[in-house]
This record gives sequence, C-alpha cells and structure tokens, in this order.
Amino acid sequence: MDKRCSCGHQMELKLSTVVFKKNAEIENVPVLICDTCNHSEIFPPVKPCLVSLLGRLKALLPEKIHLRFDERNEIARIIQLQQKQEAGVEGVRRLIEERINELLDMLLLARSLEDQEWVDDIQQKLVQLTDKTLAAVIISFSRNRINR
Repeated sequence: MDKRCSCGHQMELKLSTVVFKKNAEIENVPVLICDTCNHSEIFPPVKPCLVSLLGRLKALLPEKIHLRFDERNEIARIIQLQQKQEAGVEGVRRLIEERINELLDMLLLARSLEDQEWVDDIQQKLVQLTDKTLAAVIISFSRNRINR
C-alpha cells in the first residue's frame, strides 16, 4: 500500500510524538508524513486505539502526562522494533510472529491464573496483530523503510 499525500507525493510512515492539550505527550505514535508539504496524519490502523487513549486521558488533565504508545498498541510496537532492528519485509514478518507467540504464551498463563482482565487485554493485542490486512500494510511500508 502506497499512501500518497493530497499534494501527490509519497507519504512515509514515521514514529512521532503527539501532544494532546499541551499537557499530554504520547511518544512513538505511527504517523504518515509528507516531507514535501509537511502534511501529516495518524496511521489509520492505530487511530481508533489512539482516540480511545485520548478519551481516557481527558479525565487526567491538566496533569502533565508522558506515555509511550508502543506500550499500548501492538502495531506501534512492531513498527518501533522494526525501526530499531532495521528489519526488512522478512524481519517484520518475524517480529509479528514472535510477538504473537509471546502473547499466546502470556494468554495461557493469564487463563491458568484466571485473570480475566489480563486475558481480555492479551486477546485485544492479538486481534491487532492478526489482522492480515494490517500486517500487509506494515510489510508494505517496511519495503519503503519506516523512518523516525
């Protein structure tokens, strides 16, 4: 999937810091950025998760808040790992597989402890990673190298 900006140029997937209401900083948010006209938009697959997080943060403001989105969203986590390891397409596939296996192991433990909240959290993370369309999008962007 190649994303073009309204100006016609290619957009790049980058991890960026999003500032919300001047007091909340959220690091490592996947953002599509056009280097030509500086237009940016939140990476569509992570937008619902970010909107949900921002809704929960409203209750905490005006406290100063600093969060890492890659600790709350599996897609952001994979992109961040891909960037660190400079993984290509096969590397991204491997990262996704490894994370799914890790989450499945945690799911077994959570179920054995009968911790339903933890089970629900892990299941939500697995859904984020097992969406084949989403995996294809990440792999496509990794071909063009994800930047920071």
